[in-house]
Amino acid sequence: METIVLRPGWSFANLTRRRLREERRTWMDANMPADVGSGLDASQVQLMEWLNERRAARWAERTSGDFARAP
Repeated sequence: METIVLRPGWSFANLTRRRLREERRTWMDANMPADVGSGLDASQVQLMEWLNERRAARWAERTSGDFARAP
């Protein structure tokens, strides 16, 4: 079992990491764009990642001989 150690007095403004984390989460929840979460599903994301990998591989194949090594 984990013991929570409270260290009162380390911050004059009572600003703890927990409080900062909670305030960041509250701010993010309040300011999240409306279109977040309504985008692609997991299979579409996997397809896009695969297509990007293939595109990068084709680019690497085409440009592999274009650059000479420095002596």
